[in-house]
Amino acid sequence: MLLTALEQHSEIHCLAEIFLPEDFEQTYIPAGESNVRAILDSLSCSPDKKLFGFLVHYNELFQSRYTSGLIDELLQREFRVIHITRDNLLRRFLSHEVALGSQVWGDSDGSKPSTLKVRLSWRDLFLDIQQTIDRAERTRILFRHLPFLELSYENLCADFTANLARVYEFLGASYEELTPLTFKQENRSLREAIANYDRLKLLFSLSKYRRFFDD
Repeated sequence: MLLTALEQHSEIHCLAEIFLPEDFEQTYIPAGESNVRAILDSLSCSPDKKLFGFLVHYNELFQSRYTSGLIDELLQREFRVIHITRDNLLRRFLSHEVALGSQVWGDSDGSKPSTLKVRLSWRDLFLDIQQTIDRAERTRILFRHLPFLELSYENLCADFTANLARVYEFLGASYEELTPLTFKQENRSLREAIANYDRLKLLFSLSKYRRFFDD
């Protein structure tokens, strides 16, 4: 959501996942390039823009074959880090599973709400919540010496304009009124979207993650 707004800004050269798994690398990574420094140099050359940025998911930051080089370059180049988190990690996992089932990863106009009802594995959910919490904390520690702005996805959706203004101030970019090109697709209640919601809620009732079931 934030990316699709920033890539329209007159001063910002903004790209999506440039360090995706190898099957998708041809989208952004020049043929034959395997050095992170060379990749960033080749992609950041845009004389009419004063800022260059890109989206990195946790799995790309910590698990891709570019991980060590990517982290080093981000630190050496003094990137500013915008960390998007989720308040409700059950909803984060739900959104991912619905997207996998429907193969719809973004909605261009917000007019096609999700209708797929999914059955979630309690084990996969539990492990995903733990992994996401761990990766978020690792990200905070990793970039603690860089300018760091943390925004929650829920707050971003609730008041996009106010949060966009915070981003502009953080980046040192001029204010421009922009509208994201993707929208939140999953607006149903958890019970409406999850086929085994009651069973999951019972299994998590004594867990520290039970708060994610408050709908």
